[in-house]
Amino acid sequence: MSQYFDITELGTSEAWIDYCVDLLSSTANKCIAERGRFNIAVSGGTTPADVFSKWIWNEGMSPLWSKTWFYWVDERVVPHDSAESNYGNAMSILKGVPANFRPMYDGGDEPTNAASIYEKTLNELETVDKLPFFDLVLLGMGDDGHTASLFPDSPALQEDVKWVVANPVSKSNTIRLTLTYPVLLNANEVFILFNGHKKRQLLNEMMKSKKGYPIERIQDRPKAPKWIFY
Repeated sequence: MSQYFDITELGTSEAWIDYCVDLLSSTANKCIAERGRFNIAVSGGTTPADVFSKWIWNEGMSPLWSKTWFYWVDERVVPHDSAESNYGNAMSILKGVPANFRPMYDGGDEPTNAASIYEKTLNELETVDKLPFFDLVLLGMGDDGHTASLFPDSPALQEDVKWVVANPVSKSNTIRLTLTYPVLLNANEVFILFNGHKKRQLLNEMMKSKKGYPIERIQDRPKAPKWIFY
């Protein structure tokens, strides 16, 4: 685990949103200028939704949306119109944006089959070290230290071959689709967005010593992830 933590703390939610929007836009601009395409994998929850709500109005993104491709880090096994759908919630904000979208679950397939289908979808990405290469992976952090749908004590924590798996989550008695560590760690950039005192305390603990939280593994990469919070 890297000893270096790249941390940015903002004083208010407004400052945090503005910072994240500027960072996302500059990252997209750089990738498209260099390679003609920006590939981003996003997570669910209210945290990225707050950022997306302002990002869609960023004037600098207007010529870039058509060259931006959204993928999903994880998903619940529910239809897109469900209030629980990460894709559906994101698209309620992004629907007017002329970007390209690759939902993780189509609402009909059996979870294991859906994971296999999405793994094939990732074949359209450039590969680095024989793994799909994202320009940016946008993650959150749960109060239990999970990220994506990599929950404590879940089988997916041990997966090092498959890119996408259907992961049983005992605490909620559900199955979640999720990208696995090999793919997440292979991204060029990883931003971890979060807020709240409890999650800040988790980060403080991890900075002192390993605690076994799933999100700690995201530090195991040559380029440290950016932890951005308020």
